[in-house]
Amino acid sequence: MKLKKHRTMGRETAQNFNTAFLRDTGKLNKFKIVLSNRFQTFHDLLNVEGTTMESNWKGIKEAITSTCHEILGRNNHHHKETITVDTLDKIQERRNQKAVINTIRTRLVPLNPPNIEVAHTDHPINVGPPTSEEISVAIRQIKSCKVVGPDNIQAEAVKADVAVAAKILHTLFS
Repeated sequence: MKLKKHRTMGRETAQNFNTAFLRDTGKLNKFKIVLSNRFQTFHDLLNVEGTTMESNWKGIKEAITSTCHEILGRNNHHHKETITVDTLDKIQERRNQKAVINTIRTRLVPLNPPNIEVAHTDHPINVGPPTSEEISVAIRQIKSCKVVGPDNIQAEAVKADVAVAAKILHTLFS
C-alpha cells in the first residue's frame, strides 16, 4: 500500500545535503575554506553599483548550495514502502484519543469579557539595518536539523562559519 505520492513535476524539490559530515573537523574545515573563498569572490561583486538585493541574494544562495553540493553531497533517505495494518490501527487510535482530548479542552467564551485598555507607550526600537553582531547572534540561534525553507539552504551550512556568513549577510542588508 502506497500512502504518499512523490511529485516533482512543476516545482523545485528541496536539496537535502548530508550535514552529518560537518561534525567531522576535516570536512568542516574544508567546507569553511571553500565557502569563505566563494564568499570572497562574491563579496567583490556585491560592492558593484547597479546590482539589486534579489540578484545578490541569488548569488549568496548559489554559493552556499554549490559548496554544500560539492563538499557534503546529497542525503539519501530510504523510505519504507509499506505500512502494516497494526500501524494503521495505532494511528486511528491516536486520532480518536486526540479528538477526545480536544473536546475536553474546549471551553466556552465568557459572556462578559473584561475591558482591558492598551497602554500607549513608544518603545525605542532600532529600525535601521542590522549590525554584524546582531546577524551573528541570529545565525547562532538558528536551530539545526530542521527542514529547509523556500531558499533550500540548510541551517548547518550557514552555521558552519558564522563569521563569514555574518559578514556577507551584513553587506547584503546594508
